[in-house]
Amino acid sequence: MSPTRSAEPVGIAIPQDTPHPNLTDSEPTTKRSQTMLIDRMQTRRKNTTTLKCGRHEEHISRMKTLHASLILIPVVLNGCSQREAPDVDVEPVPVAPHESATDESPYLVEEDGFTILSLDDFVEFPSHTDAWREEDGVLICSGDPRGYLHSSKPYENFTLRAEYRFAPLDDGAEKPAEPNTGFMIHIQEPHKIWPVSLEVQGKHSEMCSIKANGGAAELTIDDFPEGREAARLPVGDWNAVEIVSIDGALIARLNGANVCSSEPGELSSGMIGLQSEGFEVQFRNLRIREN
Repeated sequence: MSPTRSAEPVGIAIPQDTPHPNLTDSEPTTKRSQTMLIDRMQTRRKNTTTLKCGRHEEHISRMKTLHASLILIPVVLNGCSQREAPDVDVEPVPVAPHESATDESPYLVEEDGFTILSLDDFVEFPSHTDAWREEDGVLICSGDPRGYLHSSKPYENFTLRAEYRFAPLDDGAEKPAEPNTGFMIHIQEPHKIWPVSLEVQGKHSEMCSIKANGGAAELTIDDFPEGREAARLPVGDWNAVEIVSIDGALIARLNGANVCSSEPGELSSGMIGLQSEGFEVQFRNLRIREN
């Protein structure tokens, strides 16, 4: 093959008297021109092939670089994901104390809008018995006869708070089978045992469960026995109760834990009361806030 000529642009006139090394002088000029044109096309094709090969090699080099980068990316990301999380100090959510109270109440704190209730704020039914007395701010019920204290005024929307306990047992004394009392809500007249009302149970095994009493329509309730079991303190210890009345619906909390609630029923207002049901029981820090 003849030496490679420099590529010349198509369309440039070729002198017809320039001999081609592969042609003889006897060949027609037209044939020489065609042969020269073919040589030029072959030369251009070689140059184009060389250019394509150069671009291909450059493309391969770029792909290798990209491939190496893609291999490094998961390593970097994995390193980031394995970094230790910074230490963050999280304050515990404050809850009501869950411990036995003795002479001083852990719940007696300044509370805006609450009114302390004493024996003077209640009326006894049946009247003129020795079932109820007050000593150093503590309401004490002997449990005999059966009956209740009721407030001298009705309440509708309110928050009622109190602590209560059954009498501590003396050493060697037999534990009562099922000490019982209750918080009466929305009491209706006439007074009787038991009046139409709602009750937040004080019975030790059912603390803060909610039920209808005295013939009132049954309630739809949401009870949480596991929460009650975890929050309830033993007989003889003070248990704190909070009762919230909102348009006939009730919420009952025991030692700061939600344990029962009821949907609105037919009763939405009335007197509040404390039950005497055959067991000595004590109430303290009884206070109410009208909402």
